[in-house]
Amino acid sequence: EKHLIICQKIKEKKRKLFDAAKQRAENLDKINLVPTEINVIEQNAVSKSKNNVNNKTTNNGGGKKKPTTTKTTTGNNDTMKKQSNWRQQHQEFIRTIRAARGAQQQSGAIPPGFTECPTCQRRFSIKAADRHIEWCAESQHKQRQRQQNVAKNQEALERMKARTKKF
Repeated sequence: EKHLIICQKIKEKKRKLFDAAKQRAENLDKINLVPTEINVIEQNAVSKSKNNVNNKTTNNGGGKKKPTTTKTTTGNNDTMKKQSNWRQQHQEFIRTIRAARGAQQQSGAIPPGFTECPTCQRRFSIKAADRHIEWCAESQHKQRQRQQNVAKNQEALERMKARTKKF
């Protein structure tokens, strides 16, 4: 009986709608107190996003967004190129969040006993660095080769389509 009474009361009460925009507006004052260097970075990011009209994303209904591809011309060749600068945007976002929290910038000094990878600028202990540096350089070289091969394969595919065009 007690359960039924409580359930009826809960069903009759209307829940207050949560307004995320209102909460963001309240927190904006705290974020705007961050040093001006971060504010400049945010302004640059906003201006870049306004300028990058070609960098729109389309929603395919599944909840995931895919970047649209745009044709860019290089000489006589039309190649498909994905416009993606998510890593740069992510790094700017992380810096903004850390600055808003009041975290200090990390110093550029490498702690003793660590070495920095010249390819990816990550820091490793000496043993791990010995393994990683060689692997990282080789991996990046392979990645560059794949990117070059994609462009060559695209050109070859276009030539083949032109040769085998059905009338």
